[in-house]
Amino acid sequence: MGKKLHLTRRKTRDSDNIETTIIKNNDMELRVRLSKLVKSTSGELWRARYYFGASVWEFDTSVVSCHDDVLILNHSENVRFINRRRFLRVQVNKPAFIARFAFAKTLTGNNSDKSKSASGSWGTPKFVPAVVTELAGPGLRIEAPLEVKVGERVLVVLKLDEEKNQDSEPAGRHGKAPTSKIIEDIGEVRHTKAIQNGFSIAVELTGLSDSDVNMLIRATNAASLKAGAEGRDKPGLVNEEKSVPETKVVQGV
Repeated sequence: MGKKLHLTRRKTRDSDNIETTIIKNNDMELRVRLSKLVKSTSGELWRARYYFGASVWEFDTSVVSCHDDVLILNHSENVRFINRRRFLRVQVNKPAFIARFAFAKTLTGNNSDKSKSASGSWGTPKFVPAVVTELAGPGLRIEAPLEVKVGERVLVVLKLDEEKNQDSEPAGRHGKAPTSKIIEDIGEVRHTKAIQNGFSIAVELTGLSDSDVNMLIRATNAASLKAGAEGRDKPGLVNEEKSVPETKVVQGV
């Protein structure tokens, strides 16, 4: 008890961040005291965040009741861990595939018939070829002929070169041949803009474990070392501004 919990309304884009204090937490309910009076009706959706160090526990909840400065909330079985560490960003050129990954799609006519699965109306996600142009641990900058919106979920398949000693040496040094790994994960679109051959999409991979994040950090470090070695051979090279937004690692718990 006495821990701070921060709440924002789910349905209001510009909702204030309201600090609350946990006064009761049992199997039936989560009871918090508001730092300021607000009106909330039964069933209204809120997003709760508990901050500790450089990390956050986040979950969505709904209101049971609201009396004066006390809010009673439902528990949630879906708690997300957010790591707010910053990651090195480096320009790369790596082959990938990307596809929309909507939770639900509306079908019309007889498209729900299994015999129509090959028509493209329903079935497996449609992947398009893509190129990862920036790597920042779990943050990716992807160029692809796919128009998506901020907040939309996507599936990403990425080919990475990895070497056993790449924490300290660039791939291929001393004659060591790199190995390839295929990375597959769900991502959330953080930013998108139109470019000449499609769209530049900033994606945050969201289904990562700690070991997954470490693998991507190693790959980012290796790419940075390789880029630095190549840059030393190009006098007058100027670093360009990186465009992948600050990355947060989000994973379901």
